[in-house]
Amino acid sequence: MAIYKWPMASIKEGEQIIRNFLWSGDPAVRKLVTVSWDKVCKPEEEGGLGIFSLKSINLTLLMKMGWGFLTSEEQWAEFFQAKYIKKNGELINYFKHSSIWPGLKGVMKYVKNNSSWMIDNGCTIDFWRDCWGADLPLMEEVSVESEIWGSCNAKLSSIIDQTGWNAPPLVAEFLAEHGIDLRNLDVNCNLHDKRVWRHHTQGAFTIQSAHEAIRSRNPKIYNCPHNMKDMLEMGDRMSLYIKDLWRAAVIHLSQLIWLARNSVIFKEERFFGNKIKVQLLALIKEAASLSDNWMNNTILDLQIVSKLGVHVRAQPLPCIASCRWKFPWLEEVKINYNSSTLGNPGKAGLGLIARNYSGDVLGVRTKGLGVLCRPEAECYAMLEAMIWATEMGWQKIWIEADYDASVRSFNNNAVLWKLRNKWAGLQNYFTLLRISSIWKEGNFSAAQAAKKGIFLPCHEKEDFVGTPSLLSGGPSD
Repeated sequence: MAIYKWPMASIKEGEQIIRNFLWSGDPAVRKLVTVSWDKVCKPEEEGGLGIFSLKSINLTLLMKMGWGFLTSEEQWAEFFQAKYIKKNGELINYFKHSSIWPGLKGVMKYVKNNSSWMIDNGCTIDFWRDCWGADLPLMEEVSVESEIWGSCNAKLSSIIDQTGWNAPPLVAEFLAEHGIDLRNLDVNCNLHDKRVWRHHTQGAFTIQSAHEAIRSRNPKIYNCPHNMKDMLEMGDRMSLYIKDLWRAAVIHLSQLIWLARNSVIFKEERFFGNKIKVQLLALIKEAASLSDNWMNNTILDLQIVSKLGVHVRAQPLPCIASCRWKFPWLEEVKINYNSSTLGNPGKAGLGLIARNYSGDVLGVRTKGLGVLCRPEAECYAMLEAMIWATEMGWQKIWIEADYDASVRSFNNNAVLWKLRNKWAGLQNYFTLLRISSIWKEGNFSAAQAAKKGIFLPCHEKEDFVGTPSLLSGGPSD
């Protein structure tokens, strides 16, 4: 796929057509409006309509091609790299006739500054020009005469050996001054370096994540009690069947009031409230006949259904299922883990509980994780369980959690890109490693330990031998 930078005149003309159609219904008719086009193109939670501007579409598509230019192994990418990248790794700064390169060159800075690296042997990572340890490359952080950069061609492999990082003290101190702590970066010297998109959990470039990375942002609208979205969200506290009726009532009532208002103003008709009521009830009954959801088996829901005159859709009787915590095998240690967050994202903590084959508690660990979203916190908790096992010398372990998504990601080797190197390095330590999920009712104690971890400073941990007092009775004690 090839795309060029669209002329600004064409973008303005195209957006003018879209704007006219949006406000007047006719692409050729212009209507005076007081809302800027930039605000219209913001997401709904920021006061816009969620429309993508043509300029941002062009920019993100160019970034997609730029990502392929840097990462693809296809012939077109190899041809472009040979033609437009100098031997020292920099882009050419002189003119070459091309309809594609001017637009592609303009987005390369966006692509590079929003990508990172999974560091393996470091042979393909430019020490100065790539974002491998911070948000910006060192080249943009260091004030040096431009002529000197032509002689700066070091690769990251120059400070990596077979055991990991091997940077001289002065280099490590220099990197620390620019926000790069080598102790927090994992390397795997047996693989190849891989560029990853830092705004995607799997490191893959997507149009949506690229648009989110480059767009300008407005403050989110949190308190607007009279807008349609808040009225619809009031139904989230109801049963699914009643929620369907509520949403139908809100949407149709708004339309009926709008039609009645127009009839009074433009047709000079009289307003009849009962007419709107009859029409609204008919529309609610139609929505009820189309709903496949169930109501709660409560008096309140039954009263609502009875007043509206719609069919009763009672829930089937619940099915009771057993949940059992199983003992590990002989010589195996079972570690139950859980993470907890105050908000999503929010301040996070983890809790780990280790037991032997007879169910005795060997130890408990709690740790603060800083501000993370729930999926990230679960992945960090999984790796912390493995790190704890290596510290204790447990080579046969069974790890269990109640967050099924994280268990599936580790079993399918689809770990967050920033944690893949650590995950790959830890696996080699164990002679037996099992990972499974359990219902939260069977992971009660780990959840209690995780709640304590929330209130610990980031990276601070507490270890307990045996069963500590912070654990009260629960299904997995």
